[in-house]
Amino acid sequence: MGSPAFNGREGCILALDVGTSAIHCLLTDSFGRPLTAASAPMRYFTSEGCSYIAREFNPDLVLDALGKLVGTVLSSGKIKAEYVSAIGVTSQRQGVVFLDDEEKELYCGPNVDLRAVFEGARIDEKLGREVYATTGHFPSMLMAPARLQWFHENSPEIYDSTHKILTIAGWIAYKLTGVIMSEPSLEAEAGLLNVTTKERCPSLMDKLGVNPSTLPPLSVGGGPFGTLGQAVASDWGLKSGIPVVVAGPDTQCGLLGMGLVEEGQVGAVMGWSGALQAITSTPRLDEDMRTWVGCYPFGVGHGRPRDATWVAEINLGDTGNAYRWLKDTILGQDASFEEAEHLAREAGEVSEGVTAFLGPGPVSSLKAGLKMGGLFFPTPLSFQEATRGHLFRAALENIGYSIKANLSTLEEVTGHDSRALYLGGGMSGSRTLITLLANTLGIPIRRSTTPQISARGAALAAAVSADSSVTLKRMAEVASDDCEEIEPGTAGEIAQYQEYYQQWLHLYKRLEWE
Repeated sequence: MGSPAFNGREGCILALDVGTSAIHCLLTDSFGRPLTAASAPMRYFTSEGCSYIAREFNPDLVLDALGKLVGTVLSSGKIKAEYVSAIGVTSQRQGVVFLDDEEKELYCGPNVDLRAVFEGARIDEKLGREVYATTGHFPSMLMAPARLQWFHENSPEIYDSTHKILTIAGWIAYKLTGVIMSEPSLEAEAGLLNVTTKERCPSLMDKLGVNPSTLPPLSVGGGPFGTLGQAVASDWGLKSGIPVVVAGPDTQCGLLGMGLVEEGQVGAVMGWSGALQAITSTPRLDEDMRTWVGCYPFGVGHGRPRDATWVAEINLGDTGNAYRWLKDTILGQDASFEEAEHLAREAGEVSEGVTAFLGPGPVSSLKAGLKMGGLFFPTPLSFQEATRGHLFRAALENIGYSIKANLSTLEEVTGHDSRALYLGGGMSGSRTLITLLANTLGIPIRRSTTPQISARGAALAAAVSADSSVTLKRMAEVASDDCEEIEPGTAGEIAQYQEYYQQWLHLYKRLEWE
């Protein structure tokens, strides 16, 4: 199906994505097709007196970075401010901002803030089953109630002063519009929503010590939160009064950015962390709590399909971050990922007995918890020396094999067999990973050619909200057209990779991490 034309004067969409490792700004046409993009690093600090695992971000620096990125994409795209018709916002999941009664930031916590490990463990010991059955998420250490409990015990002045708890995207929307509101799927990812009813859960929140008055009202139907205020519009070089839409969590926006809207479709968003999500028509809770249940915010209203409004997820944890660490350790921080990819390709079709357990594994990293890992290779080295390329190749195999193991679990929970896997995010740029993944899974890989898939998903949601004549299904078709399909190899190649996968799985089980 051909894509609609763009004449340069249609309503353009700005998408803002505050991710874990970077802040992205994407400018698209009215159908969500990328025109130009810019990014800046997301920086964190540790508050004085806190453990190094406690991370925060400076709200002023994030807003300043967003404003500069907006100016960059407008300039590089040669788009006048009056051509921008809407702003879509998405952000990392589990990130929250606490505001005082004057709406000043008390705490800006990203999803890598691990300060509430022990508070989360106590919640899970007492209420773990109820928390999972209600919120669809486990364990609790990354969720807002556990962090709130940490402040209650360690910084009561912040706890007592907390007037509102916002998700990061909700906070950005507030700064742009002056409206305090939240989007249900983001609230679910923060552990603050009944994932089945998509409403608040006052009974559980009371048990977790969350005052209901601190939770903002929920938006309905994917509409805009408000319109861009004059002060921010002036600072950012935009016109005031354009709608601001909080699209949902970055991972779910990533699925939409690849064109996924139908039940049974499965996507892997592989950036700093990795997540496998399958779209479902009902919430699929797992008796063994191996999977998460989230809301899919693109299933109701504005022509959106009404039978696909949840996701079942397995979170792989560190993926791109683990691979970055390996690249920095072996080649140095100034080396490019292209150099690592070149070395992995030079190593050949297999890693010659080198095996990696870095970040993801056969079970969800959040379910597995802290464990040992590393790189294993045959010894003595006098018989065969592992090259740098073998190490990179093994790390990519670890990601591919982890996806296979966890996809099997996801299929068991959802009852759907995967006919193709959509792949997006930074790690999808590795041709080595895509090829071995297709052979390992034995199904086609549909790789998005758009690097900023989460921002693109936010743009699609904002475009639909801004123009009632456009359906999300049509927008998703345009996004799907930008995915290239990589077919698995021959039957012999697929069989060979099944053997490699079994060897990797066997070694993992032999190590018996507890």
